[in-house]
Amino acid sequence: MPWRIFASLGISTLTVVSLSDPAWERFRGVTGDAVPRSAIRQMVATTFGLHALESVYALFRARSLGLEHPGRWAASALLWGFPVLRRLGRAGRAGAATEGIDGPAAVAA
Repeated sequence: MPWRIFASLGISTLTVVSLSDPAWERFRGVTGDAVPRSAIRQMVATTFGLHALESVYALFRARSLGLEHPGRWAASALLWGFPVLRRLGRAGRAGAATEGIDGPAAVAA
């Protein structure tokens, strides 16, 4: 999927610019003072923090759904973020459908 290439390049570039002084100087030479380095560092920290939370959620959700390899779901969420959570939800619904579970109405019946 092309979005993976763009996401990987974008986050990698932001990370390098936030950590490397020479990369920051090149970036600043192109953009000027439009974006402060502190804002870029905050974006990188927020991105990593969100991905870490998504990873923990994916691990527990995959376990609760009884899916195979919950650690792989967590690692994927750490790397790719919310698209993995959407896929996890679809996998959970598919698993529920194969077990014949229709949701709360089936339990009440």
